[in-house]
Formats: sequence, structure tokens, C-alpha cells
Amino acid sequence: MLTEWQRLEQIIKWVGMSVNSFGREIGLSRSENLYQIKRGHNGISRDLAEMICKRYPQISKAWVLAGEGDMMLDPLDMTSIRLPYFEADVEKYVLNPNNYSRTGELKMPMFAGCDFAAVYYGRAMGEEVPPGSVVVMRRITDLDSVVPGSDCLVVCDKLVIFRRLRTSADPAKMRFEAPDAERFDAVEIPANDIREMYRLEGVILPRKY
Repeated sequence: MLTEWQRLEQIIKWVGMSVNSFGREIGLSRSENLYQIKRGHNGISRDLAEMICKRYPQISKAWVLAGEGDMMLDPLDMTSIRLPYFEADVEKYVLNPNNYSRTGELKMPMFAGCDFAAVYYGRAMGEEVPPGSVVVMRRITDLDSVVPGSDCLVVCDKLVIFRRLRTSADPAKMRFEAPDAERFDAVEIPANDIREMYRLEGVILPRKY
């Protein structure tokens, strides 16, 4: 049977995140609890299992807590998940999605619940998301739920930017910074001006990487 950390590690690998990113994703203010489990000092609490399964409802809580059964509630259903893929510039696609037909579908069960995948041709995200990467995006329905540090695609009426969310001194605005800060300025946008926002859930790097 897998240890508690091995089960957590399997989930983290499945979602394709770092430990810190995973902690933020499920709603932890600090990821230290996860590292304590890794060191063997703590176990997986019922509260932590609830947080994981609330964010990823396809994961079995019994498996998270005790290793009982399979990681997925229905492994067979998970293998049939297809993610719509558009071989189009993601920043152009989100402005006018009705202008594009899907190129195909990606079989990526780890991204269940995401909305689409498309190609990023920009440079603001630096080497973390180089031009030509396929990006997997999830639509955000509650802007207040987005954690600073998240990489986001922001859609306004006349502006689309791909940046990293940071805390703004103005509570009415959202601040976005580029990982390539030398060439791209930070942008602050009034929350009311944001038409849609998508969070980056995964990256498929171009072949040369």
C-alpha cells in the first residue's frame, strides 16, 4: 500500500503541478503542511482530503485518506475524457471563440474540468511558457477565488493579456505581472473591466524544449 505522501505525490503528478502550486490550487494558505506529510511528521487529515476532493471531485476520498480502492472514482470514465484543442493563437481565440473550429481533441484525463487547449505565441510568460506551447485553460467563474501567483489569461473588451496575478494595492483592481519583467510591464486592470479570465492549468512545451 502507498504511504500517505506517496498518495499525495501521485495526485500532484497527475495534475502536473509543483507542491507549492498544488497547495495554492486546493486552497492552502501555506504548503508547509504538505511538506510535513512528506517528512513523515503529519498525516493526511480529513480536512485536507476534503479540500483535495472538492477541487478534484473525480478523486476518491477513501483512497486519499486510507488508500482504499482506486485513486479515481471511475477510472474507466476518466480515460474517455477529451479536451477540445484549437490550433489557434489562444489570445485571439478567447476574443472570438465562435470564429474557430476545434482542430481535434486531446486525451488528457488529468485536465478534467478544463475548458480548452490552444497555442500560446506570446513572449510575456518567458521561458516558463515559451512561444509555441500548447496551454490548457480553465475558465474562472469567481475572480475572488483566484490565488495570487496564478498564471491567467485575462480578457477585456479591447485587451487580452497573459500574465501572473499579483496583489494590487487598489482593492478595485487586479495586478498582473509578466515573468519576463524586463521586456513587459506590469498591468493593473479594474476588476469590473474584466470580461473573462482563464487560469493556466498545464503546458505542453514545443518540441525543441
